[in-house]
Amino acid sequence: EVGDNLGAMQKAEWSKLLCLLMQLRKCCNHPYMFEEAMPDPYTLDSHIVENAGKMRALDKLLPKLQSRGSKVLLFSGFTSMLDLLEDYCAYRSYKF
Repeated sequence: EVGDNLGAMQKAEWSKLLCLLMQLRKCCNHPYMFEEAMPDPYTLDSHIVENAGKMRALDKLLPKLQSRGSKVLLFSGFTSMLDLLEDYCAYRSYKF
């Protein structure tokens, strides 16, 4: 019985750790992955780029690629990040 209880505790701790890891993954992508971090009202302007380092890097990279005529494929495992990328492309008038 003690072994079963210990196994359940370890599973619970592992579950908490995985939840924390998922939150950190979201945080590394963009703070707006958390709804409470989004401005109210939400508008399409520079805050989309300014609030995330990855978006700043993308904002510097895409104009260079576009000037060369390159095609770009953006991937994310988070649909909410894809929504943010869609907003970014609309803000910068990129066709997608």
